[in-house]
This record gives sequence, C-alpha cells and structure tokens, in this order.
Amino acid sequence: MSPNLWCHFKDVLGFLSLHFDKPLILINSHLDLQTKQMVCGYALGHQILMDLHTLNKSLAITDKEICLYEPNVFASHLMLDSEEVYQMTKHKMDAAQIVAAKCIHINLVLVKLLDQHHLGYDLRHYHAQHHAFIEQLNLPEYFRFDAAG
Repeated sequence: MSPNLWCHFKDVLGFLSLHFDKPLILINSHLDLQTKQMVCGYALGHQILMDLHTLNKSLAITDKEICLYEPNVFASHLMLDSEEVYQMTKHKMDAAQIVAAKCIHINLVLVKLLDQHHLGYDLRHYHAQHHAFIEQLNLPEYFRFDAAG
C-alpha cells in the first residue's frame, strides 16, 4: 500500500460495506476500546436505520461522518441501559463520571442523555449540571437539552 493511500485510511474510524450482500464492518485497530465500541454501534445503527443499498455499497466512517444523530442514538441504546443512566443522573453523576463508570465513549453518553430528554425522561434535576459540563468542555450546543431543533 502506498504511503499516500495509508494517510487517508489511518484517519478513517471504520468502514461499513456490503460484501456479497452481507454487511461488513471494519474498525480501525488503532482506536481505543471505547471509540471502537462507538464506531461499531454507529455502523450497526447506520446499517439498520439507513438503507445501505442506497450508499453505493460502502460508507467510510470518519470523525465528520460519525455525528449523524440516529445511528448514535441506536448505539447509545444498544450499549447503555436507560434506567441505569437515569439513576446515575439522580446520583448527581456528570457525563464524565458516567463515562468512567460505564467505560464507554463520551459521545454515546451525551447522545443517550439527550435522547432520554427527547423521550420524556424528567431530567430537570440534571439540566444545570449537564449544561455546565457542556460549557466547560466547549461541546456543541446541540448536546444541550434546550437546544433548538
């Protein structure tokens, strides 16, 4: 493999493809375990929620690509129990503490919390703590419970 081609592939988190009409997920071996889990869950969600046949049979999963909401919600629900995460918020654990307790990628915790809010979980006890966490790490506004859209 040429060095220039490798430069492009090392930046890819994973790859979702159809191989003889069967889904194939490849994950970059240089990623940490939590990111590998997130990429795998995202790819599964993408394959289940989106019609892979419309994607010209393949999808490179990059940092830019992995921000689609629906596949990430699928991955978060696959890997995190809703009631357990909710109880963690009741015990005043912030997203970083939930990440440490569950050994999971921060994006999946943030998406899980946001989706729980959308599903009607009463997270009023957690709003201020969650929004302070987002501001402290300078995370995108769409992780806020009161974000438009």
